Amino acid sequence: MLNMIACKNSDDCYFNGYKVLLGAKLYHTKDRTVDVSMEIYKYLCDGKIVILDLSVGNASLRDKLSKKIASYIFNSSMDKFTIRLLNCQRSFQPTNFY
Repeated sequence: MLNMIACKNSDDCYFNGYKVLLGAKLYHTKDRTVDVSMEIYKYLCDGKIVILDLSVGNASLRDKLSKKIASYIFNSSMDKFTIRLLNCQRSFQPTNFY
């Protein structure tokens, strides 16, 4: 971000900051209201199959996006599992047999 503001890269060469973002413009729309990770996770929770084609585009963007989505799905699933586990432990009442 600082490089974009300064219009220089790490080698102290000038560049136009907005041009750095032009490569990602193809993958964005102003119509999106929900993060793609949340949208995919919701589909999975609804029992739907999600096929995500990451074969096109910049390799570093694909890598970041796939890691972001996978991390979101894993963390959300773990949260759901942990909450259910805690609820089960709270509702469990041991019975004393005499």
